[in-house]
Amino acid sequence: MPEIIGDPRYIPQSEFSPKIQRCLRLLREKAGAYSTWLDCYNLKIRAAAASGANFADGAIDIERSTFNQSDTWLASVIIHEAVHFWQYRSGNYQAGDVAEQDANRYQLGVLQL
Repeated sequence: MPEIIGDPRYIPQSEFSPKIQRCLRLLREKAGAYSTWLDCYNLKIRAAAASGANFADGAIDIERSTFNQSDTWLASVIIHEAVHFWQYRSGNYQAGDVAEQDANRYQLGVLQL
């Protein structure tokens, strides 16, 4: 399971962790194949100023407005960013439209749960 890291500057741990845990549970129960990326790459999920895949830190960063959406939307964003790690670590990451289109397909799959 990914390490969940709140940050009082953005989203405190006491608020961040329970919702992220719900999203991870949703992914395990409804999209198990997708959730394996999170374990496979030993990713962290952390509160941050902006959402995105932080390759240098091995973290999926989540900002407040993304966090405030539904659990399903947040789970889909987590998968979207996990796809970028898969692309990056497999040597297939191309910043821009190609990477985003691929990640969007998986994100859409989660939204259809």
